[in-house]
Amino acid sequence: KEKEIPNGLEISAIVPIKAIQEMRKVISDVSECQLAFDEKQAYFKAENVVIIARLIEGKFPDYEAVIPSDTAITVKLDRELVLSSLRKASLFTKEEQFRKTFFSFRRNQLILSSEDELGSEKISIPIEYADEDFDIAFNNSYVSDVLKAVKSESFYIGMNGSKDPALFWFEDEENFKYVLMPVKT
Repeated sequence: KEKEIPNGLEISAIVPIKAIQEMRKVISDVSECQLAFDEKQAYFKAENVVIIARLIEGKFPDYEAVIPSDTAITVKLDRELVLSSLRKASLFTKEEQFRKTFFSFRRNQLILSSEDELGSEKISIPIEYADEDFDIAFNNSYVSDVLKAVKSESFYIGMNGSKDPALFWFEDEENFKYVLMPVKT
């Protein structure tokens, strides 16, 4: 529920995610709520619930500086197909290895692979890709988490290099972008 702050008043504060999650639970069932800030705390009131959260000190990082503005390689992928393939590929990943899954882009296919001392797994997904072969590795959990969080049927990955941040964006969710650093190979 959004409400415009009167007189163009702007408030800038970093509120802990746990407090935001608790606030979201409460406001889903109420029609009106109040929010106030002082220098150190945020105060939230809805009906008979009051939440007080200590603000995080400092300035929020300039996140826009890490979002790639242009990518050399852009690939469109099917969300459900990649998500199910990541589940299979994760069978041979361990926490100590940061759950590394290799994304190998080849002519008309994406190969997802992982391995450890017990074995390896390779899954090939048909895609539209005609550029040069390209390899990059991601933490399987981070990719899976974002793909589970969205509803779009397809998504895009924009990449510049195997050591540069990759940009994920979604067809049906134009205001949502996800930046992910690759894992060292």
